[in-house]
Amino acid sequence: MPLRIDNVSKRFGTKWVLRDVDLEADRGFVIGVFGPKGCGKTTVLRIIAGLESSNSGSIEMDGVAISELRSKAGVEFIPTIPVSGFWHKALGNRTGDTVDIAARQADLLKNALTSDVELLLLDDVFCFFDGRSKREMIADLRREIRSRNKIALIALNSFEDIFAACDSVAVMANGTVAQAGDPIQVYEGPANRAVAEIFGLNNLFAARRLTSSKAELPEFQTRNGDHRLFARKTDRSALGSLNQDVTLAIRPEHISISFGASFPEDNLLKATITEVQCLGPTTIVHLDSDGLKLQALVLRLVGLKIGDECMVGLPPDRLTVLRS
Repeated sequence: MPLRIDNVSKRFGTKWVLRDVDLEADRGFVIGVFGPKGCGKTTVLRIIAGLESSNSGSIEMDGVAISELRSKAGVEFIPTIPVSGFWHKALGNRTGDTVDIAARQADLLKNALTSDVELLLLDDVFCFFDGRSKREMIADLRREIRSRNKIALIALNSFEDIFAACDSVAVMANGTVAQAGDPIQVYEGPANRAVAEIFGLNNLFAARRLTSSKAELPEFQTRNGDHRLFARKTDRSALGSLNQDVTLAIRPEHISISFGASFPEDNLLKATITEVQCLGPTTIVHLDSDGLKLQALVLRLVGLKIGDECMVGLPPDRLTVLRS
């Protein structure tokens, strides 16, 4: 891999903000660095750029130390322009104007994309763009990175932007890369509970296994509601012991809602609708099944309203057992 980050760690005082971060990137690709605020996304980019020092680890580009590429101006770090630091002509102070900031941010990005810089480090640079401008800038980013054979690492706070902008993603949790790979694969197969919590909406709940570890489909009993549910075939190492809680996970779009019990093999539960949240093209339906709280994602809720009872299905092949 042209860009290789090995075991990079960083401490501020007595607090470790990065621990043994590993990351690889190939030319022509945009790699997203995603995670909650304070997880170390910006620190990783600043260390690569030489704006921060690491306590340990190494960074190489094409087999040589990253410092050589920096010395040739082959690395550029583009930060988020702070609102408080931008001069507002009309008001005569430094309160900032997000329209002007977005224009300045776009200029910085366009200049970097068409320059000789080989490695771009972008710190949440789309945060001030409106929807249309963001789509246009993301299209420019992906096209130029591919056609000019550059590498871009972009720290993002928006889950949706990862899918729009990035070829791969590194999900950061607790100061390290918890999982890396194709965004769809990470979304559909989170490696652990931390990734499942961070990377998109998910229903996560505690349960205990009832069946042998050799069972084709393991059966669990939920801690809330005492529901018996079958989950997908799972590696034994993730099952835990019979008297130990594990986390079951299912994405909201994989939960079905119906009036009747038409598919009993899909872990059917009776539930009450407690809230309906319209998101424009989709709707989040909040459900309560004897204390087990769930969220389902549907295009539109028809024939049901808050307070109604319904049947919900949690297909076993969509119900995942997660490691802690």
